[in-house]
Amino acid sequence: MVVPVVILAAGRGTRMRELTADRPKHLIEAAGRPFLSYLLDNLATAGYHNLFLVVGYQAASVYDFAAREAEHYQLKLVNQFERLGEERYGTLMPLQAVAPELQGKEVLVVSGDNLYSAADLARLSEGSGSAVAALEHEHPELYGVVVPGADGTIERIVEKPTAPPSHLINTGLYRFSPAVWRLLPQVERSPRGEYELTDAVNLLAAQESVRLVQLQDYWYDFGRPEDIPEVEQLVRTWSTR
Repeated sequence: MVVPVVILAAGRGTRMRELTADRPKHLIEAAGRPFLSYLLDNLATAGYHNLFLVVGYQAASVYDFAAREAEHYQLKLVNQFERLGEERYGTLMPLQAVAPELQGKEVLVVSGDNLYSAADLARLSEGSGSAVAALEHEHPELYGVVVPGADGTIERIVEKPTAPPSHLINTGLYRFSPAVWRLLPQVERSPRGEYELTDAVNLLAAQESVRLVQLQDYWYDFGRPEDIPEVEQLVRTWSTR
């Protein structure tokens, strides 16, 4: 079943430094196109077309992007800051922002500054219920670490542990059952002062099975200036639209 997609694109991306002075990091160009375009291309190739793009920082520039690309992507833009304000911050907030449209539905949630292959994205549409996409990494202590459970499930996600319980890292790609919507209000502010989507994942995993899906191709986190040439090297191997 192909489910609606919530794309998290409200943040600024401070690690990109001056590159985000007038645009969110999702619109920084790599090989001549905004980074977000590559993610949208792969989502479309994977069969996802019901796309909710949650914006916030420099929202006007994202609206302009969506207008220019209306021929290629049918995007429904939701302004997180207008709906929820800017006082509460974190990866959980975009999901709360789209609750009026998607409450009670299964959803795919993807970070707008991450890039996954169309094949891996399509694997999250298989079956039903909740799932977390993970990847083997030699330095899991730098990321959220997935604790595997029994029978291909996860127990929880632990943020940057000094003694990682596995080498599987969270890649910011999720599929949620409708149960996630009633858990959102239960998430409290984290020690970082943010409302974390991984805390909702942990609440969900304590109540129902959450599948562990290991990515087979690649994962690029577009967060720092030095990530730009790596993404450019990848996309230049693809055929142009």
